[in-house]
Amino acid sequence: MKKVSKVNAVLIELIIVILFFAISSVITIQLFAKSYSVETASSAKTELTLVVENQMDEYRGGTMPAGSKVLFYDESLQLCEEEDAYFIEKINATNDEQLPILHVDVSVVDTKGRTVLSYVTAYERQVQ
Repeated sequence: MKKVSKVNAVLIELIIVILFFAISSVITIQLFAKSYSVETASSAKTELTLVVENQMDEYRGGTMPAGSKVLFYDESLQLCEEEDAYFIEKINATNDEQLPILHVDVSVVDTKGRTVLSYVTAYERQVQ
């Protein structure tokens, strides 16, 4: 009788240990998945910032014409067609003598065309 109760105690202890490791592994996998999505969003935001800074420099230099335009970029920030776009940049520039403003809206889209991340900024050029 004593051997059977020892075996039962060992089995119960083994079940508890396996349950603990199963719960720990589920939590760890969720943390890895979350860190991957945070890293991807951070990387996309950094790339978006570079794209917007390029447009701001062009506007500051006075080389950007007035008007609205939409540019499409792939994941490596190369201009591409709309169906291959990963970044969509909408630019609205005014070269009004009173208030020259550049409004830039850049967004990241997924393969289904949904906006994942958006970055909007505006810049007012100094009137001389």
